[in-house]
Amino acid sequence: MLWKLCYILQDIYLIIQSVYIVGLYRDSMKKGYIVLGLALILAAGITVQADAHGGHNDAHAKVRAIQNGNSLSTDPGTEGILGVDIDCVGGTSHNQTNDFHCFLVPEGVAPGQYDWDELIDGTNLPNGVILLNTTTTIPCPNGVGFMPTDTCLAVTFDGSNFNQEGEWHFIGVFTEDGDIVDLTGSKEFRVHSFLVLPEASLGAFAVIGSIFAAFIGYNYMRRRSSF
Repeated sequence: MLWKLCYILQDIYLIIQSVYIVGLYRDSMKKGYIVLGLALILAAGITVQADAHGGHNDAHAKVRAIQNGNSLSTDPGTEGILGVDIDCVGGTSHNQTNDFHCFLVPEGVAPGQYDWDELIDGTNLPNGVILLNTTTTIPCPNGVGFMPTDTCLAVTFDGSNFNQEGEWHFIGVFTEDGDIVDLTGSKEFRVHSFLVLPEASLGAFAVIGSIFAAFIGYNYMRRRSSF
Protein backbone atom coordinates (compact mmCIF):
# COMPACT_ATOMS: atom_id res chain seq x y z
CA MET A 1 0.00 0.00 0.00
CA LEU A 2 1.12 3.57 -0.73
CA TRP A 3 0.90 4.76 2.86
CA LYS A 4 3.02 1.84 4.02
CA LEU A 5 5.70 2.60 1.37
CA CYS A 6 5.79 6.23 2.54
CA TYR A 7 6.42 5.11 6.13
CA ILE A 8 9.26 2.84 4.98
CA LEU A 9 10.89 5.57 2.89
CA GLN A 10 10.57 8.02 5.76
CA ASP A 11 12.26 5.59 8.14
CA ILE A 12 15.10 4.94 5.67
CA TYR A 13 15.59 8.69 5.20
CA LEU A 14 15.85 9.25 8.96
CA ILE A 15 18.34 6.39 9.26
CA ILE A 16 20.49 7.77 6.42
CA GLN A 17 20.39 11.24 7.93
CA SER A 18 21.46 9.91 11.34
CA VAL A 19 24.28 7.86 9.84
CA TYR A 20 25.52 10.88 7.87
CA ILE A 21 25.72 12.93 11.05
CA VAL A 22 27.59 10.14 12.80
CA GLY A 23 30.00 9.92 9.86
CA LEU A 24 30.74 13.63 10.05
CA TYR A 25 31.21 13.50 13.76
CA ARG A 26 33.76 10.69 13.55
CA ASP A 27 35.34 12.20 10.43
CA SER A 28 35.44 8.78 8.83
CA MET A 29 33.49 8.13 5.65
CA LYS A 30 34.50 4.48 5.70
CA LYS A 31 32.94 3.92 9.09
CA GLY A 32 29.96 5.95 7.99
CA TYR A 33 29.34 3.66 5.00
CA ILE A 34 29.65 0.56 7.19
CA VAL A 35 27.10 1.90 9.66
CA LEU A 36 24.86 2.96 6.78
CA GLY A 37 24.92 -0.57 5.36
CA LEU A 38 24.09 -2.10 8.72
CA ALA A 39 21.29 0.42 9.27
CA LEU A 40 19.72 -0.35 5.88
CA ILE A 41 19.88 -4.08 6.59
CA LEU A 42 18.19 -3.46 9.94
CA ALA A 43 15.49 -1.36 8.28
CA ALA A 44 14.86 -4.10 5.71
CA GLY A 45 14.59 -6.67 8.50
CA ILE A 46 12.05 -4.54 10.34
CA THR A 47 10.01 -4.18 7.16
CA VAL A 48 10.02 -7.91 6.50
CA GLN A 49 8.98 -8.56 10.09
CA ALA A 50 6.09 -6.12 9.74
CA ASP A 51 4.98 -7.86 6.56
CA ALA A 52 5.11 -11.23 8.32
CA HIS A 53 2.66 -9.93 10.91
CA GLY A 54 0.26 -8.49 8.36
CA GLY A 55 1.73 -4.98 8.29
CA HIS A 56 -1.25 -3.54 10.16
CA ASN A 57 -0.99 -0.11 11.73
CA ASP A 58 -3.59 1.28 14.11
CA ALA A 59 -2.90 4.91 13.15
CA HIS A 60 -5.83 4.40 10.76
CA ALA A 61 -8.19 2.67 13.20
CA LYS A 62 -10.17 3.55 16.30
CA VAL A 63 -12.56 1.76 18.61
CA ARG A 64 -15.04 3.37 21.00
CA ALA A 65 -17.47 2.24 23.68
CA ILE A 66 -20.93 3.78 23.25
CA GLN A 67 -23.77 3.42 25.77
CA ASN A 68 -27.11 5.19 25.30
CA GLY A 69 -25.47 7.50 22.79
CA ASN A 70 -22.65 8.48 25.16
CA SER A 71 -18.97 7.72 24.57
CA LEU A 72 -17.44 5.93 27.56
CA SER A 73 -13.90 6.22 28.89
CA THR A 74 -12.03 6.26 32.18
CA ASP A 75 -12.43 10.02 32.62
CA PRO A 76 -14.73 11.29 35.39
CA GLY A 77 -18.27 11.71 34.13
CA THR A 78 -17.84 9.29 31.21
CA GLU A 79 -18.40 6.03 33.08
CA GLY A 80 -20.83 3.39 31.91
CA ILE A 81 -23.65 1.78 33.89
CA LEU A 82 -23.62 -1.84 35.01
CA GLY A 83 -26.12 -4.14 33.33
CA VAL A 84 -26.80 -1.89 30.32
CA ASP A 85 -25.89 -2.76 26.71
CA ILE A 86 -22.68 -1.21 25.34
CA ASP A 87 -21.82 -0.87 21.66
CA CYS A 88 -18.30 -1.53 20.43
CA VAL A 89 -17.87 0.81 17.46
CA GLY A 90 -14.83 0.45 15.24
CA GLY A 91 -13.76 2.87 12.53
CA THR A 92 -11.01 2.57 9.95
CA SER A 93 -9.77 4.54 6.96
CA HIS A 94 -9.55 1.30 4.96
CA ASN A 95 -12.80 1.61 3.04
CA GLN A 96 -12.65 -1.97 1.76
CA THR A 97 -13.00 -3.35 5.30
CA ASN A 98 -15.97 -5.71 5.40
CA ASP A 99 -15.58 -7.45 8.76
CA PHE A 100 -15.05 -6.20 12.30
CA HIS A 101 -14.01 -8.30 15.30
CA CYS A 102 -14.37 -6.76 18.76
CA PHE A 103 -12.96 -8.29 21.93
CA LEU A 104 -14.46 -7.40 25.30
CA VAL A 105 -11.62 -7.69 27.80
CA PRO A 106 -12.44 -7.59 31.53
CA GLU A 107 -10.33 -6.13 34.28
CA GLY A 108 -7.52 -8.49 35.25
CA VAL A 109 -6.66 -9.56 31.71
CA ALA A 110 -3.59 -7.73 30.38
CA PRO A 111 -4.32 -6.80 26.73
CA GLY A 112 -0.64 -6.47 25.87
CA GLN A 113 0.05 -10.16 26.49
CA TYR A 114 -1.88 -11.44 23.47
CA ASP A 115 -1.75 -11.26 19.68
CA TRP A 116 -5.40 -10.43 19.17
CA ASP A 117 -5.28 -10.71 15.39
CA GLU A 118 -4.53 -14.40 15.85
CA LEU A 119 -7.63 -14.93 18.01
CA ILE A 120 -10.37 -13.70 15.66
CA ASP A 121 -11.49 -17.28 14.98
CA GLY A 122 -12.81 -17.33 18.56
CA THR A 123 -10.71 -20.25 19.77
CA ASN A 124 -8.30 -20.17 22.71
CA LEU A 125 -9.66 -16.88 24.03
CA PRO A 126 -8.26 -15.71 27.37
CA ASN A 127 -10.48 -16.46 30.34
CA GLY A 128 -13.35 -13.98 30.58
CA VAL A 129 -12.81 -12.47 27.11
CA ILE A 130 -15.81 -12.31 24.76
CA LEU A 131 -15.58 -11.90 20.97
CA LEU A 132 -18.30 -10.56 18.66
CA ASN A 133 -18.07 -10.18 14.88
CA THR A 134 -20.05 -8.18 12.32
CA THR A 135 -20.14 -7.28 8.66
CA THR A 136 -22.72 -4.52 9.12
CA THR A 137 -21.56 -0.94 8.58
CA ILE A 138 -23.11 2.03 10.38
CA PRO A 139 -22.81 5.83 10.16
CA CYS A 140 -19.83 6.84 12.25
CA PRO A 141 -20.81 8.56 15.53
CA ASN A 142 -20.00 12.26 15.70
CA GLY A 143 -17.63 13.86 18.16
CA VAL A 144 -15.73 10.74 19.26
CA GLY A 145 -12.71 10.86 16.94
CA PHE A 146 -13.95 9.23 13.74
CA MET A 147 -13.26 10.93 10.41
CA PRO A 148 -16.07 11.60 7.90
CA THR A 149 -14.44 9.22 5.41
CA ASP A 150 -13.99 6.35 7.90
CA THR A 151 -15.81 3.06 7.55
CA CYS A 152 -17.53 2.21 10.83
CA LEU A 153 -18.91 -1.11 12.05
CA ALA A 154 -20.47 -1.97 15.40
CA VAL A 155 -21.45 -4.86 17.63
CA THR A 156 -23.53 -4.72 20.81
CA PHE A 157 -22.49 -6.46 24.00
CA ASP A 158 -25.47 -7.35 26.16
CA GLY A 159 -25.68 -5.64 29.51
CA SER A 160 -25.48 -9.00 31.28
CA ASN A 161 -21.82 -9.19 30.24
CA PHE A 162 -21.04 -6.17 32.41
CA ASN A 163 -21.62 -7.90 35.71
CA GLN A 164 -18.84 -6.30 37.74
CA GLU A 165 -17.75 -2.73 38.21
CA GLY A 166 -14.26 -1.76 37.14
CA GLU A 167 -12.22 -1.08 34.05
CA TRP A 168 -13.05 -2.83 30.77
CA HIS A 169 -11.32 -2.76 27.39
CA PHE A 170 -12.39 -3.00 23.75
CA ILE A 171 -9.94 -4.29 21.16
CA GLY A 172 -10.92 -4.17 17.49
CA VAL A 173 -9.52 -6.07 14.51
CA PHE A 174 -10.57 -5.14 10.96
CA THR A 175 -10.44 -7.56 8.04
CA GLU A 176 -11.12 -7.55 4.31
CA ASP A 177 -12.28 -10.94 3.04
CA GLY A 178 -10.46 -12.57 5.93
CA ASP A 179 -7.22 -10.62 5.55
CA ILE A 180 -6.28 -8.32 8.42
CA VAL A 181 -6.10 -4.69 7.31
CA ASP A 182 -6.09 -2.81 10.59
CA LEU A 183 -5.70 -3.40 14.29
CA THR A 184 -6.38 -1.14 17.24
CA GLY A 185 -5.61 -1.98 20.84
CA SER A 186 -2.75 -4.39 20.14
CA LYS A 187 0.21 -4.65 22.48
CA GLU A 188 2.10 -2.13 20.33
CA PHE A 189 -0.64 0.47 20.58
CA ARG A 190 -3.25 1.83 22.93
CA VAL A 191 -6.36 0.03 24.16
CA HIS A 192 -9.71 1.78 24.45
CA SER A 193 -10.55 1.49 28.14
CA PHE A 194 -13.68 2.52 29.99
CA LEU A 195 -15.17 2.25 33.46
CA VAL A 196 -18.48 0.62 34.34
CA LEU A 197 -20.10 1.44 37.69
CA PRO A 198 -23.44 0.84 39.41
CA GLU A 199 -26.00 3.49 38.54
CA ALA A 200 -26.36 4.38 42.23
CA SER A 201 -22.66 5.21 42.39
CA LEU A 202 -22.93 7.54 39.42
CA GLY A 203 -25.84 9.32 41.10
CA ALA A 204 -23.88 9.64 44.31
CA PHE A 205 -20.90 11.07 42.46
CA ALA A 206 -23.17 13.61 40.79
CA VAL A 207 -24.64 14.68 44.14
CA ILE A 208 -21.21 15.00 45.73
CA GLY A 209 -20.00 17.00 42.75
CA SER A 210 -22.96 19.36 43.00
CA ILE A 211 -22.40 19.89 46.72
CA PHE A 212 -18.70 20.53 46.17
CA ALA A 213 -19.44 23.02 43.38
CA ALA A 214 -21.98 24.83 45.55
CA PHE A 215 -19.48 25.03 48.42
CA ILE A 216 -16.83 26.55 46.15
CA GLY A 217 -19.35 29.05 44.78
CA TYR A 218 -20.44 30.04 48.28
CA ASN A 219 -16.85 30.67 49.41
CA TYR A 220 -16.13 32.67 46.28
CA MET A 221 -19.17 34.93 46.79
CA ARG A 222 -18.38 35.39 50.50
CA ARG A 223 -14.82 36.46 49.70
CA ARG A 224 -16.04 38.97 47.14
CA SER A 225 -18.55 40.45 49.56
CA SER A 226 -15.82 40.94 52.19
CA PHE A 227 -13.90 43.41 49.98
